[in-house]
Amino acid sequence: MPTNYAVAVQDHGNAPEKSNRIYRFELLRELIEKGGELENFVYRPEEIPEAFTRMKAQADSLLKAAGNPKIRAVFMDTGPAAIFGALTDPAAVQPSVVVNIGNGHTLGALVNENRITAVFEHHTSLMNPEKLQDYIIRLADGKLAFEEVFEDGGHGAYIKEALGFEQVRSIIVTGPKREMLEKLSGLELRPEISKKLHFAAPFGSMMLSGCFGLLAGFLKKYPEPSINLINH
Repeated sequence: MPTNYAVAVQDHGNAPEKSNRIYRFELLRELIEKGGELENFVYRPEEIPEAFTRMKAQADSLLKAAGNPKIRAVFMDTGPAAIFGALTDPAAVQPSVVVNIGNGHTLGALVNENRITAVFEHHTSLMNPEKLQDYIIRLADGKLAFEEVFEDGGHGAYIKEALGFEQVRSIIVTGPKREMLEKLSGLELRPEISKKLHFAAPFGSMMLSGCFGLLAGFLKKYPEPSINLINH
């Protein structure tokens, strides 16, 4: 068995008394309030909050299967893993809006100095190119409200710091459903979006953004002096 592991799962958190959508967003908001840096979104097995039941189950299963008390392991949510992995693409010049268009969820984050300062999350099935472009601009402008996203069937939005869209230097898109924007013609892309838009291919692979985010997170918890993935 390997001795090093990096695992990502999508975890709503255990919310017996409230909506899972609301609770998941409360967890994301707490991590942004703590600083919004990569290390805030990464957990060693013993650091996983009790609310992340899916993540804790994965950690317990891994530790039991490995049978080695000396293994090194980290766990992340899939959305932040993709966001921070996409930032390893040289085109991700910050301040940046990074969007992970996943099969189930679309997560957008405003990132400045390697800190997530604003975020929205919606269900991909309820998104379309026009809405996504509008969300990107209004997230950066600080004008996207939690209630709007939630009432539309999404998880919500939270803005701690907004820079204004004009200050955004790049819009980085990743995820298996990135064709939502990738296949648009020039007429369908808003000009303010198109001039900043880039489809992430960190280290040459468009499919591995989340994996590189996990690796970057692993190196935060178990530093290797000669390796630095996030260097913008």
